[in-house]
Amino acid sequence: MKVPLSWLKEYVDPPGSPQELAKLLVMAGVGIESIEGDVLDLEITANRADLLSMLGVARETVVNLRKPVRVPAIKDFDGADDVSKAF
Repeated sequence: MKVPLSWLKEYVDPPGSPQELAKLLVMAGVGIESIEGDVLDLEITANRADLLSMLGVARETVVNLRKPVRVPAIKDFDGADDVSKAF
């Protein structure tokens, strides 16, 4: 799964470089397939379905950082308007 640092920053304050983030994730037991610029390609095994979302990756990132995870606010949509206006 490709994880852009810009997306991950919505949930946590990752370390400065992608290499430092990769090191933290490896220490937490997450495999790294490659690093391309500011995008990490994670190796997701069958027993790690929790890593198939940004929130799951954020939780694994903070395991060693000992920082809280920021959960973005959920947009409320009452269904009366066109659904495309919710985005």
